[in-house]
Amino acid sequence: MSIPEEVRKRERPFMWATLVIWLMLTVPIPFLNGSPVTVGGMPILWFWVLLWVIITAIVLSIAYAVVERGG
Repeated sequence: MSIPEEVRKRERPFMWATLVIWLMLTVPIPFLNGSPVTVGGMPILWFWVLLWVIITAIVLSIAYAVVERGG
């Protein structure tokens, strides 16, 4: 089954967004690990990962709505 070109064009920005999310989640980890900084009582590394998990959920929910529902 072939995916229509219109759907592929709607998917493309979200493919790039997932790449950016992956990079922002993984690249800073070595720099944040062991840092004495805390945010809201959590070590900065935990906060960073939690923040990007939430951002990922939001972006993927929007992507689902746009691609699947044709929005």
